[in-house]
Amino acid sequence: MHDDENVLCGTMQIGAVTVDPPVVMAPMAGVTDGPFLSVVSRFGVGMVTSEMMSAEGCRRKDPSAERILAVPARVSVPTAIQIFGAHPEVMGDAARAAEDRGAAVIDINAGCPVRKIVRQGAGAALLLDPDRLMRLVETVKRAVSIPVTVKTRLGWDKNTLNVLDVCRRLERAGADAVTVHARTARQIYSGQADWTWIGELKRELSIPVIGNGDVTSPSDFFRMKSQTGCDAVMIGRGALGNPWLFQVIAQLCRPQRAEAPRPQWEDFRRTVHELAEMFIQEKPKAIGALKKHLVWYTKGCPNASVWRYRLMSAPDGASLLNVFDAYVLELAASQADVLTCKVRDNGLAQEHL
Repeated sequence: MHDDENVLCGTMQIGAVTVDPPVVMAPMAGVTDGPFLSVVSRFGVGMVTSEMMSAEGCRRKDPSAERILAVPARVSVPTAIQIFGAHPEVMGDAARAAEDRGAAVIDINAGCPVRKIVRQGAGAALLLDPDRLMRLVETVKRAVSIPVTVKTRLGWDKNTLNVLDVCRRLERAGADAVTVHARTARQIYSGQADWTWIGELKRELSIPVIGNGDVTSPSDFFRMKSQTGCDAVMIGRGALGNPWLFQVIAQLCRPQRAEAPRPQWEDFRRTVHELAEMFIQEKPKAIGALKKHLVWYTKGCPNASVWRYRLMSAPDGASLLNVFDAYVLELAASQADVLTCKVRDNGLAQEHL
């Protein structure tokens, strides 16, 4: 490891919670459930975040909320439970429920741009109502003894880039850290994330700043850390079907630790089967969602487009896994390398792979 890489890989402290290495799995609706996070947590990530939980749903004891609350018991690293809502007392109740079930951190969603969330006055709508957001944070802080963080965006749109003011106020309201997806709510995931705002926040705030947006490789991780000075990097879409991204970042950050064995295609197959078996057990009717996970795992691999069509055409879970196994046999016979396929880089980390 180069000296500058070592400097960039210090641990992040959020209250009493240590995030080591300083890389976090992002919350992703419909993705970061128990099976997904159970697998990811074994690959070197420093902290994981649940998909967002409705505070109102938690109050009504919806089954979906119960599944999210059960995640921390299944995961081997600190777990943040992300909650969303617009009513302070209801959010406080949801935070207490999450703490009681083992959450290490409560994360408040102040960035989701999806219409059904925004209509409730939650998610990114809170950027248009900062006073309400501050009341939410203050109430949740009083409700729990664990750290409280907020995930937000640069603003509602390019004409309302209020992230600096909002985050200054969040710090005063008691937030223990902020995560910034460096796009506006209107952008959703389009365009390029503007990391300069992450650097501005790091210079302005004394609480940890977690950067998010367009990190899909180890080089991106180090580049964001270097350019912005952020305390940790949150990765979302880049980790879909690719827990090995966290493994490589962890090895680069902590070369003194015992290095994980280089994965073979049988390890790749076993990882996917583990995810699929947990998924089928918990969501036996959600075959379409499982297909998406397996398609993500094919990304970067040879001849993937042909096999994606076959995967999407499979009629049931058993057939789906049989098709996937046939593809893995082809990959093994091709002598392609798992890490070379899955963890693409511009050169900074290749010497370590």
